[in-house]
Parts: sequence; structure tokens; C-alpha cells
Amino acid sequence: MISKDHPIVLGSASPRRKQLLEAMDIEFTVRVAEIEEILPPGIALSEAAEYLAVLKSEHIERSEKELLITADSVVVKGEELLGKPSNAEEAKTYLENISAQWHTVYTGVCLRQGHRIERFTDLTEVKMGKISAEEIDYYVESGMAYDKAGGYGIQDWIGWVKVEAIKGSYANVMGLPTHRVYEALKGWH
Repeated sequence: MISKDHPIVLGSASPRRKQLLEAMDIEFTVRVAEIEEILPPGIALSEAAEYLAVLKSEHIERSEKELLITADSVVVKGEELLGKPSNAEEAKTYLENISAQWHTVYTGVCLRQGHRIERFTDLTEVKMGKISAEEIDYYVESGMAYDKAGGYGIQDWIGWVKVEAIKGSYANVMGLPTHRVYEALKGWH
């Protein structure tokens, strides 16, 4: 089980990450720092999420005793990184790009306490079914596409009706690889 010796802080405004930690029966508080999520030139797409998770961890105040968990997710289709869409046009483009295609969801996690840091990335392959223009319009107009990497949430309507297969962790696609976080927390002393 998870040691209660260290107060846990979730450094994320994501309601999905909060939901996942609560489902893991972990007590925590939420603390968020507003930072500009800019990737350095030339970073490998597979390293982007972990880079952002570490960046977030560097900007959240915490005591020496608190264990901070930060995370970030990115969707990669081919050689393109699909972040959080900033407008309806971008959301529609992202959904068109992943329609009837496999794509990869990378979630980077950083655990930090004092000078100790542990970081890792988990990946899940997702096969999206064909999404019609009407379905894309419906989903984007619902407002659910905007605060999620790739412009969709697997736990939303579109995930239930269009995701055909996944290889890897469902929770990772939601934004936190709970199985890896649990094992890391079990080993934290």
C-alpha cells in the first residue's frame, strides 16, 4: 500500500488526473502553477510529455516533506504532435487526422520530493474508428475537445463510440498511467 508518511500534492488542474488519483484511494491536495508549456527545439515527440511534466514540477511550491506528482499527456500521429486545441478549427483538424487511424498517447510523470526526483513516460496506442464530419462537429460544439491532448477524451462520448482498440493503459490515455504511478509511490520511502 501507499505510505502516508509524505503528504501528496497533485500538480495538475486536470479533473481526470484528480479523478484517477481519487480512484486509487490516494489522499492528496491540488496545487497548480501557471506556466507556458513550450517545448525546446528538436525534442523527440516521445520525450515531450515527460519534459513538460518535469517543467511543471519545477514551478510548483512545496515543502521538503511533500511529494509532488505532475504529469502531462501528448498525442502523436505520425510525426505530428497534437496538443490541446486552441480553437474549433484546430480541434476539427486533430480529429480528422486521427479518424480511422492509430495514434500514440504519451503521458510523462514526475514525482519530486526535496532533491529526489523520479520521472517516466508511459505510452498507449489508440485505434480511432472513422469519425464523420457531423460527429466531429457535434463533439467540438459540445465543448469537450478543448482541454485534452489530441482534441478528445477517451472517457467522453467520442471515446465510447469511436475508439476501436487500445494497446496499453486506458488510464494513461485519460492522463495518468495509474499502474506505474502506484508502483512508484509504493517504492517511495
